[in-house]
Amino acid sequence: FLQDRFQREITLPQVNVSPKSQLTLDPKLDSKLRRKCADQFDLWHSARR
Repeated sequence: FLQDRFQREITLPQVNVSPKSQLTLDPKLDSKLRRKCADQFDLWHSARR
């Protein structure tokens, strides 16, 4: 909208971006989480379809 209005390209820098890091869980913890929160995982997967 603003680019059309001002007839110039607007480039905004990315701010407040989390640093890149490894986001994996220990397999035992992942298994426990999926077991304890199975209903939440089911809801998440059904909503993504």
